[in-house]
Amino acid sequence: MREKFLQIFYNHYKQISRFAVVGGINTAIDFSVFSLLFYIFGVHEIIANTLSFLLAATNSFFLNALWTFKGLKPGKIRVQILKFFTVSCTGLIVSNTVLYFASFYMFMIFAKVLASFVTMFWNYCASWLFVFKERS
Repeated sequence: MREKFLQIFYNHYKQISRFAVVGGINTAIDFSVFSLLFYIFGVHEIIANTLSFLLAATNSFFLNALWTFKGLKPGKIRVQILKFFTVSCTGLIVSNTVLYFASFYMFMIFAKVLASFVTMFWNYCASWLFVFKERS
């Protein structure tokens, strides 16, 4: 029992570490695109957030499937993509909701940071439990 617990902990430690690296890359993509659209081109914050989130989510799928969870199954890619984007769209709703309400109380970039943190927790749990079920 103890050995199984330690193995599960070790697997999650590696996955969470990889998820964090992928998350850092995705966060850079997300914030760069959001900032460019919102601050430079004057795009509405929800539209800018949606576009930047979707671009980062696409990158996230491939990096997490190939490296974090090592769960890309050749015969099931369409199903995994559908599951992943279902999870991501739910995360996008969470992100846009937090961004919208937080923007009343703080600068937009801080609202974006808060929305990203809240959404990150959802994305990891849902990816691990729902999208890439067969864990390495």
